[in-house]
Amino acid sequence: MQPDSGTQKKIGLFIKDLREQRGLTQAVFAKELGTSQSAVARMEAGGQNFSTQKI
Repeated sequence: MQPDSGTQKKIGLFIKDLREQRGLTQAVFAKELGTSQSAVARMEAGGQNFSTQKI
């Protein structure tokens, strides 16, 4: 089941808050996840589908 866009945005903001609390840039976080900085930006904006295994 796919989350609705409102849920995806809430998850994205949660990810962004955690990333910033840890002092990580999108680029560093992306490298740790094995993805691109632009994919992280889309995740944080709620526009990128991702698995919980990825995070």
